[in-house]
Amino acid sequence: MASNPYHKHCNEGVARGEAAWLEWVGKPPYGAWAVGNEAPIMTMAKPLIIINGVTGAYLTKLDNPNQPISPRELADAYIESYKQGAAVLHLHLKHPEDGTPCGHPETFKWTIDQVLQQCPDAIMNIIPFVDRSAEDHLDSMRPLMEELMAYGPQYADTGMVHASTLNYPNGKAFVAVPKTIAASAKYLSDLGVKPQYECWSIGAAQMVYKLIQDEQLDKPPYLINIDFGKEASAMHGDIPENWDLEELMTWIRALPKSEDVLNGLWAGGRNWLPLTTLAIMMGIDVVGVGMEDAMYMYPHKDDMIESNAQIVRAVADIARMLGREVATPQQAREIMGLPQKAEK
Repeated sequence: MASNPYHKHCNEGVARGEAAWLEWVGKPPYGAWAVGNEAPIMTMAKPLIIINGVTGAYLTKLDNPNQPISPRELADAYIESYKQGAAVLHLHLKHPEDGTPCGHPETFKWTIDQVLQQCPDAIMNIIPFVDRSAEDHLDSMRPLMEELMAYGPQYADTGMVHASTLNYPNGKAFVAVPKTIAASAKYLSDLGVKPQYECWSIGAAQMVYKLIQDEQLDKPPYLINIDFGKEASAMHGDIPENWDLEELMTWIRALPKSEDVLNGLWAGGRNWLPLTTLAIMMGIDVVGVGMEDAMYMYPHKDDMIESNAQIVRAVADIARMLGREVATPQQAREIMGLPQKAEK
């Protein structure tokens, strides 16, 4: 079969092109700039701790019929979330009759007992404040915490310390200053409960970090949690599209960076899922999610959240799809500086 002069011309062109490529970039390996030789990006190379806030102070069944209210509903809700990857239970209680906050120590005990029967290594994160109108923060903590801890150390592994001043619709304020933060943290530490510092502004987180630097807080690791997109926090309510995502990036960049500090995000409102996903990608250590501060599953749809387990499963799936490990309760205890259950 006669040779085709066109094929010969093409082959000569290919040869010239290959020679030019070799002259331009050389032979493999091509160096650090080539995609195949990029170093690993380690931002997400650490387990993600998931906290589940099964209910909160504000949302009731009037807002979402799926909202858990009774102690039995709350225990069952977390047990299902635990199975989906929530290592920590963030516990508020409500009066079943009207959904208002409940601070009865015996009801906390009963609810936690139901959880620990099926999730013995779960981490208990308690809201210690019964009366936030008290001028002395310790007076607002004692009615619950002293009786609850008298039942045993298993009822509170960590406890919230409000590091931000909160202004309420009734005109009252819960005032947080360095002195009250340090006193609250010491009170919890003396009970054997690790403080978790709740910050509604980046300034509050930086104030906590200053207390750490001044050695006014207990031993590390220090748990700092920023609240975003929910009542009394930044970017709550109607805001221009995507401003909250841009603002959150600034907050996370401004958070204290130290081996002694675990940084967390608790996002609420319509955009809780994109905000949480962004934080996961930016390497946040802890995310708090649940029906406490969210009513809709997606920002652009009116799909009511069906359960806390639905939320935790979505967040855990997103983390794993991004290649990030979800911390087990045992891993979370080690990361947070908490004793394993057998040691406590």
